[in-house]
Amino acid sequence: MRNIIIAFFSCLLFVQCSNQNSNSSASDVEHAADNPGTTTTAAITPFKNIDAQQMKVVAANLNSNQMIIDVRTPDEINQGYIKGTVNYNYYLADFEDKMKALDKDKEYYVYCRKGGRSIKACKLMNKLGFNKVYNLNGGYEAWELDQ
Repeated sequence: MRNIIIAFFSCLLFVQCSNQNSNSSASDVEHAADNPGTTTTAAITPFKNIDAQQMKVVAANLNSNQMIIDVRTPDEINQGYIKGTVNYNYYLADFEDKMKALDKDKEYYVYCRKGGRSIKACKLMNKLGFNKVYNLNGGYEAWELDQ
């Protein structure tokens, strides 16, 4: 049963990515409008929002080609976190440098407390050329509610 659920969510993510690629030029224009002064030379797949159930499947089956990034502060992390995550505090000065150092070929699943910072982090990752970026819709609070 677990394999069926994993296969279902994998197909769902694939279909979502495929559908997004067909609209990438419109999304690139919208992304450029959000970031004046930037130009888009290559089609960047905008990040996707996923729900807590989808994140649980990812977290339970995390592999070496995937990373879950928690962009919250240490105080927030002390209140709980998703196992297997790496913390890159969004508010620190070296946050963008840490994002730049990541492997652009991997998949990244990003979350914060409610979703605001993780959306900003995902947009930054898109701007830096990352194509496989997923945001936990509702953040850690949504994760906790789904327990």
